[in-house]
Amino acid sequence: MSRVTKGYWIWGQFKDFEMDILRQIQFEVNRQFKGPSFEIHLTLCGPLMKIDSLKISAIKNICESLEPIKIVPTKYSLTNNFFTSFFLEIKKTEVLIKFRKKFCDITTLNENTNYSPHISLTYGTFPKNEKQELITKLNSFKQNLTLNKICIVDVNEDNFSWNIIKTFFL
Repeated sequence: MSRVTKGYWIWGQFKDFEMDILRQIQFEVNRQFKGPSFEIHLTLCGPLMKIDSLKISAIKNICESLEPIKIVPTKYSLTNNFFTSFFLEIKKTEVLIKFRKKFCDITTLNENTNYSPHISLTYGTFPKNEKQELITKLNSFKQNLTLNKICIVDVNEDNFSWNIIKTFFL
């Protein structure tokens, strides 16, 4: 099955001061690797091929019923995949899985797919040894995060375009 590169995704974002810390780490990573620009996020579900007012309303209603949740970063990690090139791995907790399921249920997406929660710090294809070396230079990230925002994002990966079209606070 080929990767869907255009559609709508549901992202989680964090408290403002946590976003600032994560952006600073992203800046350090991109100072070396020069990947495309995108907002810090934790992908929850996607893609949806279209989004209408009923889906937006359903997402809003879910957000109104939820409280912010704690997200537990574990370590910096890397792959050879363009969109998971260099990232902060997130512990797949029961709280996160149940939280995510609420959004997957209304989008009719299968929440049992291979979900690997992470916060990407850059996208691209970079030498593995350079990514491993950068991990040794970055300060370890031991702080839990508070996911307190849900975003609906219009994505076109072919054009490196990620546009947040709606944000809901929990």
